[in-house]
Amino acid sequence: MNNTIGLVGEPFPHFRDNIKSVWRGWITKNWFDWEIGGYPYWSHLSYALTFWKYRHLPNIKLVHYNDLIADLDAQMRDIANYLDIEVPEAMWPSVVKRCTFDEVKKDPSKVVGENIAFAFKGGADSFVYKGTNNRWVGVLDDEDLALYDETMAKLPSDYAAWLQDGGSFD
Repeated sequence: MNNTIGLVGEPFPHFRDNIKSVWRGWITKNWFDWEIGGYPYWSHLSYALTFWKYRHLPNIKLVHYNDLIADLDAQMRDIANYLDIEVPEAMWPSVVKRCTFDEVKKDPSKVVGENIAFAFKGGADSFVYKGTNNRWVGVLDDEDLALYDETMAKLPSDYAAWLQDGGSFD
């Protein structure tokens, strides 16, 4: 991406093995003054907040990964209902199985496409990696977690809580 003609801003950093350095930059820096974190790309904290503010509208459906992990079947039924998609009951077990992490991991390029290798070493297989949460445990220290808390405190508390844990909201 650094070879893009007309590149605006500083060059994208090359990520190496120091995940803490990458994470600290991501949680504390941003491209634009109005963003919260997200460097060197975009701030998912700020981006998702644009939807959070309008979650009450009928054309906004927020889905959290924790909720998918907790009850994929129920979440998929809720999404199908929201989209007014009818799936015959006899097909549900097969449809849900095909959406499990283990099934997606068998051929992740079906989900994310073949062209993701430009951004992820290992392509789709490294993008669809482990399918687990809390991989930060044992990696981030107290100083890193304080930076996280400081950043999350800039967000509306209900939004920050939903981002972290998922679950229902009003």
